[in-house]
Amino acid sequence: METETKLKIAKSFEKLLKEKNFDSITVKEIIESSGVSKSTFYRHFKDKYAIIEYECLKSGMIFEFYKSGDIISLHSMHRNLMEYIYSKRELYSEIVKIDGQNSFVEAWNQSGMEIFVRIFKEKHNSVPDEIIKIAELYCNGMAMFVRNWVVRGFKESPEYISNIAYAGIPEAIKKYL
Repeated sequence: METETKLKIAKSFEKLLKEKNFDSITVKEIIESSGVSKSTFYRHFKDKYAIIEYECLKSGMIFEFYKSGDIISLHSMHRNLMEYIYSKRELYSEIVKIDGQNSFVEAWNQSGMEIFVRIFKEKHNSVPDEIIKIAELYCNGMAMFVRNWVVRGFKESPEYISNIAYAGIPEAIKKYL
């Protein structure tokens, strides 16, 4: 039930974003649009920024497709992620405009680092700090790369973007995957 309610609120928020810009949407409007009570809203989200984070992390769930650790699976994960973002073009066009706390870039970095650290830990007893820093650099670069793709209006195909993302994985990281 919790996930259904959370999705209901997120979908209502997404609908509102099609009608007006993020800054002008109030929590009260989200509550009215979703048909939930104020307490239910706050049980799931601390504010409207948390809905953005949830959406970004929900897209990050696509990272969960990557289970086996082989590099081909990582390429598929990139493709699935870009196709998901492309399928929600209107929403992500608004999401990437938000800076700071709960921004797309922040959420992307968090999701990316979580998956890399999980993979590293599953495959190795220890990972040098340098490799973690390289993964962080890659995640930061990918966040801005994807953000710019969205800002430019999705001019390239999701497949093209995912191919570039895959090609950009540093060799140092590939050794640990």
